[in-house]
Amino acid sequence: MDIRKKCQPHLWLLTGTVEGHVFAKSLLKDGWKITVSVVSDRASTPYENLKLEEILIGALITEEEIRNHILKERLNQSGFHCVIDLTHPFAVNITGVISKVCKELDQPFIRYERAIENISNAFLIEKFSDLEKYDLNNKSILLAVGVRHLQEAITFSRNSGANVYTRILANPESIKKNSVFINSKDEFCCTKSFSL
Repeated sequence: MDIRKKCQPHLWLLTGTVEGHVFAKSLLKDGWKITVSVVSDRASTPYENLKLEEILIGALITEEEIRNHILKERLNQSGFHCVIDLTHPFAVNITGVISKVCKELDQPFIRYERAIENISNAFLIEKFSDLEKYDLNNKSILLAVGVRHLQEAITFSRNSGANVYTRILANPESIKKNSVFINSKDEFCCTKSFSL
């Protein structure tokens, strides 16, 4: 029996971005044991051929679900060396929940955030109401935001005079959820998710 296998540090990656697969692959290559959490079967596809400890599929919504998984791992093994939050930037609620539970359990926690690139012909807004500061009359705006924020983004974009376009995921669930916000004047395009 290889004693090093028993001592390998175990990481829990909660992921919803392409970077998650890249992180998992790289960490496995460096000898880490990895458990991955994704929201759907579709999101688990890039991880199928990786030698993971476990793939957890389904939204982790409550503090109790996260707490139970961390405590279960502590009982079964030595626990997670670290919980790494690689969830999508649109998934704003889960980060706060994970962070809170990890702090309560004294569980090391890392939040990965994408760097904001400086683009010369773009402007950064803090909230959708900031769109009212700009003259967007008869200008086109493409919204690529999560469903929780779509209605607000569309409202402020329309109020600013913009022609609104929306990007949503190409699956029936996304189309159904988003169709309630889109009227006959709006256009939307569907995008396929991809993996590296």
